Amino acid sequence: MSKYPLDLVQQYYPGAIMFEAQKYWSMSEDQKKKYNVAEVVDNGKYFGQLKKDGNWYAFVKGIGGQKYLFSRNESKKTGLLTERIENVPHIEKALDCLPNGTVLIGEIYVPGGDSNATRQVMGCLPAKAIERQKEDGYVHYYIFDCVAYDGKTFFDSGSWQRWLKTKEIYEKYDLINKVEGKQNFLELAETFTDNLYQRAMTYLENGEEGMVIKKLDSPYTPGKKPAWSSIKLKKEDSADLVCMGYEQPTKEYDGKEIDTWDYWLIEQYNAETNSWEEHSRIRHHIAIDEDDMRIVAITKPYYFGWAGSMRIGAYDKDNKLVEVGTVSSGLTDEVRASLAKDTDSWIGKVVKIDMMEKFEGTIRQPIYRGLHADKNAYECTIEDIFNK
Repeated sequence: MSKYPLDLVQQYYPGAIMFEAQKYWSMSEDQKKKYNVAEVVDNGKYFGQLKKDGNWYAFVKGIGGQKYLFSRNESKKTGLLTERIENVPHIEKALDCLPNGTVLIGEIYVPGGDSNATRQVMGCLPAKAIERQKEDGYVHYYIFDCVAYDGKTFFDSGSWQRWLKTKEIYEKYDLINKVEGKQNFLELAETFTDNLYQRAMTYLENGEEGMVIKKLDSPYTPGKKPAWSSIKLKKEDSADLVCMGYEQPTKEYDGKEIDTWDYWLIEQYNAETNSWEEHSRIRHHIAIDEDDMRIVAITKPYYFGWAGSMRIGAYDKDNKLVEVGTVSSGLTDEVRASLAKDTDSWIGKVVKIDMMEKFEGTIRQPIYRGLHADKNAYECTIEDIFNK
């Protein structure tokens, strides 16, 4: 299963298991057009885990108790994976409690930082790495998989079974309570089995890296990425677009927080027009006994009269501004209020948009990231956005 010669591995890292990182499969552009991503990931055959913006590392406790931390990169000198356990003595000490012959897989990351910040620690010599962590805080290990425990390997087990073993180990050895510098630096991956697509979109809206969707019965295949075995939902692209105004918000609220919802509308029936008309808006639910009156849960933007979404577009080759979609994710309350109240001041402004997909003049799952104040609207062209 491993491409690395066993005798060479044992020469440099006695007692170690060494293997390549499993790669994440990606849908082609044709497959994205053919399949609805949301329907695929929520078909009951997958589970999802929050993705951190760090670097992949496998922690190995060898059969003789030796401890290693292998990256996905290979050494030019040996051809084997580079090893970095001396850069993170707090992690080495914390995981010494695990039995020999155990391999955990996770992401080393800097809280509040990105993968470049991680490399600033993990890519230098141990003394410098330790010094930087004492100054800036310790790196965390975000654990999401296990391929060996107490001498038994699980490469052929499905992703879900390996996850259950990972969770069992984390809880059994109380890894959550390993602290250094007042930080709980060993984390168990946030894992979900339902509403995967929507959860991924929420993560992206909140500035997270995204979510990895794993097929429940998929084995661990080092260095490979079997079709449909895993799907990474992350920001695929970004673009600058022009604000063209806004659309009215959705009226009725149908979310899961109905029992504690704060925004309600009392309506009264008008017999002359045969319709329900607004009577008043209130911030709590009340019981209504009158036959000609009713109470309806409404969305927060509708309650306050804010914008529901922003219309966005770009200029075509005839210098005509063409709408390519709307964006609601990422809009703060302040932006929604301002967009509805001062619409003219927003129209023509350049806004930064992240997106999951773009093709054929349309964008999918856009997320508003803010204004691009130093760019002119005419620079936002259909050609640049969809042909680059």
